[in-house]
Amino acid sequence: LESEDWATAENLTSKYLNEVKSEDNNNTLGRLRFMYLFSAAGRIAAGKTTYEGLQKKVEGMAGKEIVFPGRYLKANCRGGVDFNALCKSDTHDIMVTSTARDARSIFSFEYIKLKEKLDWAKNDGKVASISGTIESIAPNPNKSTLVIMRIYVVDGRVKVKD
Repeated sequence: LESEDWATAENLTSKYLNEVKSEDNNNTLGRLRFMYLFSAAGRIAAGKTTYEGLQKKVEGMAGKEIVFPGRYLKANCRGGVDFNALCKSDTHDIMVTSTARDARSIFSFEYIKLKEKLDWAKNDGKVASISGTIESIAPNPNKSTLVIMRIYVVDGRVKVKD
């Protein structure tokens, strides 16, 4: 993922998702699910796979755990600027506009409903990761390479780095 080699990342995460059978204390399966979705979106943005392929990949993920990487918590995000930040949202508690480094494509809008309220005043600007249950994944019906999918998460938990 770091080198943005989407095909290799997708192949490896798919392989490991099939090999890891049960969750562990590191939330390996949840982390792999995020990496798999992120790399699949990268392949679509690069024109290397189809939305039909993505639809098959996301089937069966609803109801499963996902773990997002550490990102900055921002109580006041600015549209079009604060990509990859955990932004305070009135509608969904937290919303993320997830992109690759160049931010030319939005890989996913991530909408997270938290299990417990977050103290934004205390945590604004800190790094945190989110885990939760995938409610649904909606690939873009327009099949655009600008916005790939929406990921809806419920029972979200915030782990703030001290």
